Amino acid sequence: MTVQRAEADVGSAGDVAQRCVGPLLFDDILVNNAGGSNGFPEGAASIPEGEWQDVFALNLFPSVRLTNAVLPALRESKAAAVVNISSTAATMGAGAGPFAHYSAAKAALDAYSRVLAVDLAPSNIRVNVVTPGPVTTVGSDAVRKTFGDAMGVPAEAWLQSVPLGRWGATDDIAEVVALLVSDRGKWLTGVNYRVDGGMTAR
Repeated sequence: MTVQRAEADVGSAGDVAQRCVGPLLFDDILVNNAGGSNGFPEGAASIPEGEWQDVFALNLFPSVRLTNAVLPALRESKAAAVVNISSTAATMGAGAGPFAHYSAAKAALDAYSRVLAVDLAPSNIRVNVVTPGPVTTVGSDAVRKTFGDAMGVPAEAWLQSVPLGRWGATDDIAEVVALLVSDRGKWLTGVNYRVDGGMTAR
């Protein structure tokens, strides 16, 4: 197997158009995983407009750009699958004020994904969403620590909201993505899978 690698700034429409078109690999699978935001402990009203624009530019628009850029290849595939990575923040209200902009952007991604699933179904292109809960990564660990320090509580306090009582691992998310893009998920589209240790079941 020959692996082709293309690097681009997914926040730039021009960069995506120039570098991320052409043949896809692995049966034409696209996983949109760009995301992140700064937090504002004082709440939603304290978030500057520029931050709102930046967060939508990172958490929504790259998924739209990349999907559109590779759509010709997806349409030619016999088993194309798109997975967009969202966040539990998309459906949270209480306690989410510091990340209101992030919550709104991920909610928009969820809505876009549902519409896209129906729109692309006649072309046999499946579109699903995976919504992780609190996963251990360098970035998310730093965010939890920042907010824990600002609120005077340890970062581990966040675990109280997870019924399974542990942080998620990247493998927990990857396994669900692997299911959705495989033949085992060939009749799954327009679905949002919450992989969050039961956090949103409360």
